[in-house]
Amino acid sequence: IVETLRSGGFDGIISSEMEVREVSDYLEADDIPLVVTGTRRSCIPKRGKAVSFIRFEEEAIGEQGADYLTSLGAFKIFGFIHYSETAYAYLSSLRKKGFRRKVESEGLNWTSYGDPKNGDIRDRQELERYLSELPRPAALMVGCDKRAVEVLDACSRLKRIGPAHLTL
Repeated sequence: IVETLRSGGFDGIISSEMEVREVSDYLEADDIPLVVTGTRRSCIPKRGKAVSFIRFEEEAIGEQGADYLTSLGAFKIFGFIHYSETAYAYLSSLRKKGFRRKVESEGLNWTSYGDPKNGDIRDRQELERYLSELPRPAALMVGCDKRAVEVLDACSRLKRIGPAHLTL
């Protein structure tokens, strides 16, 4: 990525929060116009010019997810699956807060799952156990797309996806 950036020819860059330190270091030192989408400025803390930040209302995203799931009908439980790696941890925790607030305001049951070692073998086993022990039918929201792929993989292995089991 950095080599591509160094080659030039760009009018500007639109990026999400950078997970690769080398990329964020390069963009911090460069003066090419930059728009960063995300929730925190910490990805390039020293850059002071030619940068704009777009902040999403992460709690509102969680509330809207819960609002949609609660509108679908009678689920026995609503769950939130947190993602705790890198930049996504912060946005996932805000989405979880909004999700919980909305579900609790409806007087409904909710649960959550999260592990600091997303995707490792222990996490996969614990995630599968969490999913298999949920009362059916259950409605779930996941903190970010990357984690959603892991959840879908677990549901596939368990053969527990679809309206009778889990709505994601």
